[in-house]
Amino acid sequence: MNRLNITAKIWLSIGVFVLGFVLATALGQIQGRSTENTLRSTSEALFPAAQRSQEAEAAFQRMVKGFSDAVVVQDTSGLDRAAADGRAVAESLKAIGAIPDLSKVRAGEAAKIASTVQQYLTDAVTTYSTILSNPAAMTPEMQGRMRDLASSNDTMKASLQALKEGCSGDLRQQLAAMQQNSTHARWLALAVFGVTILVSTVIVNLT
Repeated sequence: MNRLNITAKIWLSIGVFVLGFVLATALGQIQGRSTENTLRSTSEALFPAAQRSQEAEAAFQRMVKGFSDAVVVQDTSGLDRAAADGRAVAESLKAIGAIPDLSKVRAGEAAKIASTVQQYLTDAVTTYSTILSNPAAMTPEMQGRMRDLASSNDTMKASLQALKEGCSGDLRQQLAAMQQNSTHARWLALAVFGVTILVSTVIVNLT
């Protein structure tokens, strides 16, 4: 009977090690799957959104400067280049809205700004083309339309900046969460290993 008890305790000690190994392996697999999903979301959604938002803001700045320069120097080709930059802004924003794994809030925000940019682009091309083709058409009504365009510039600039900061913030937050999860998983694995050693030591001492 005593020999049987000793044998059972030895196998129990071995079983504790095996159980600890299985738990550590399972935790590693779970953490690995979670990390893979997070990396996929980061590479396929958050990083492209942050990149596209920066491109949209840069193209918007070129568009505004292009329209201004075209009117000042009476350059029709400059007007066309500015319009091309405006279309690039809308394309980048639409691309953000079309990212599958992006949050609905960011996608909706990008789609809304894209619609505003397209409307602005239509109004700006019409207004500035009229001025370039006939400088004498600078009526009070036309001046009012130009002031409205300038006001829209400020609004869209703020919206694009907020979108860029939001997308960049989402990316930083995701990366920080990955780092925190990795730290927790590492400490949890160490805790499982420590408990395994402790229980096995107690059983060996009893044996």
